[in-house]
Amino acid sequence: MRHSFCQVGPEIQGRFRDEARQAYQHALKLDPNCVEAYRHLAMLYANGQGVERDYAEAANWVRKAAEQGYAPAQACLGIMYWNAVKG
Repeated sequence: MRHSFCQVGPEIQGRFRDEARQAYQHALKLDPNCVEAYRHLAMLYANGQGVERDYAEAANWVRKAAEQGYAPAQACLGIMYWNAVKG
């Protein structure tokens, strides 16, 4: 069962990007399979919000969510691969 934090994710973004990153990482300590936290961490890395922009790290987090069967992450990962191929 997912920790209830997983359903709070989007509300903690906003002005506090670094705190959001720390909160998502904490959520993953509580529930290592929290796909929502994976997705939000990926977005923070892709957009450089609270962390240095790092597309490889973003892809890593999206891939983890996709491997858990999370359809939005699977679609996102496909788009990331497509954009990399089109380059």
